[in-house]
Amino acid sequence: MNEPGYHRFIGDRGIGSIADAEAFIQDRMLSTFRQNGFGMWLMNLKPEGTPVGICGLNKRNGLLAPDLGYALVSSFEGQGFAREAVGAIVDHGFSTLGLPRILAVTLPDNSKSVRLLTSAGFSFRKIIRKSPDGQPVALYDVSLKRINRLLSENTAG
Repeated sequence: MNEPGYHRFIGDRGIGSIADAEAFIQDRMLSTFRQNGFGMWLMNLKPEGTPVGICGLNKRNGLLAPDLGYALVSSFEGQGFAREAVGAIVDHGFSTLGLPRILAVTLPDNSKSVRLLTSAGFSFRKIIRKSPDGQPVALYDVSLKRINRLLSENTAG
């Protein structure tokens, strides 16, 4: 959470120490599981358990559906971990949580995130102002109906 890419695309969460990180996990990340039944999960390598990032669902004020969030340690980018995690979280959102729709927000110039979202079936909807500093972010969404249609197209013919 203290890497330059995280600060650029996600934001500075004010984490400067282990105590700050522990407080952030308790107060912000784990509390969303208690409040909403979903939140962020740790992504780690099997079987050694090396942490590579986080991925999960958030409930943000002003958004009408849960939104997907993810971040990787930079040394693990480009290896398919985010794609695998996003697929698992989207599947969990639809099949286990029964969500009809999942949103995602990203900075418009975050080309890696845009590619990941579109490859996972998300579609661009519009530019909104939901970032903490008020800068415009791109809103994407995916519905269970769209995922089912994409799956049937991929298995047909």
